[in-house]
Amino acid sequence: MENRNKRNLFARECIVMALLKLIKEKPFSSITISELTAKAGVSRITFYRNYTSKEEVLTSYIHDILYDYIQTHSNGKDHSGIFYDRAHVAHALRYFDQYRDFIDGLIECGFGILFLNELTSIALQIWNPDKQPSLNNQLIAYVGMLYNLYIAWKDNGRKESLDYLIDDAYHICVRAFHFE
Repeated sequence: MENRNKRNLFARECIVMALLKLIKEKPFSSITISELTAKAGVSRITFYRNYTSKEEVLTSYIHDILYDYIQTHSNGKDHSGIFYDRAHVAHALRYFDQYRDFIDGLIECGFGILFLNELTSIALQIWNPDKQPSLNNQLIAYVGMLYNLYIAWKDNGRKESLDYLIDDAYHICVRAFHFE
């Protein structure tokens, strides 16, 4: 059973990576499942055992990396501090950079909004479980700011260091949320 799960995880990873390569070559809408499975080196049966569509490949992987994002931050348990403190800003932007190929691919094929929506949803669940309207708006602004700064950094060829981007984002948070 364990070998089967490992093979399945490997097949899913191959499908995601193949889709990212194909996205760089042609529009997302023109990628066929046959092309995708050939590029991934898996059968169509394997694809449909794991996914119902190309879009699900993206959304499923977004869920996987965001689950990992939560787990890697304070071991998934302690989300203490203020959501926009330096540690949280740094963790988010370093994590985006760790998955730059995937996130850049999402943005390039017009699906960056999926990542933004899922990230916003997670931030709201973690930081605003009581659903306070004013905090809701702050979290939406915070996540949007991080996401848009990342895109601007990417579009500018990542000329500044990641540490510079983190410092810049943190200082924006300080000014926007009156924190220091």
